[in-house]
Amino acid sequence: MIKQRKTIGIFSVLFLLVVNIEKIIILNNRTRIEQLNQRNSDLKTISEISDSLDIELAYSFNKIEEYLTFVRSKRNPLILNPIKVLKISFSHPQYQHFKDGLVSFKKYFYKKYFRTL
Repeated sequence: MIKQRKTIGIFSVLFLLVVNIEKIIILNNRTRIEQLNQRNSDLKTISEISDSLDIELAYSFNKIEEYLTFVRSKRNPLILNPIKVLKISFSHPQYQHFKDGLVSFKKYFYKKYFRTL
């Protein structure tokens, strides 16, 4: 009978020990699950913010591309060809000295900037 009580006592202590260890493990897992759920929601928020920033960035790049295309289309007619500018003809004799000055400037310009060509 004493032996039977000892074994029952040992089994009950072991049972209580196992139950308490399971409770500790379950509580630790619950806190871990709560931490992971919180981290998951934080990552979802960051992902949503990142997605919206990516969309805004793509929109901004598209707008910049449109503006650059517009500027290029408006700039091309405004580019002056130096050769055409220097070929100005003055029909009136009063402007002959301007024409002579442009011819000498044209020679100087070509010597200085186009001698390697």
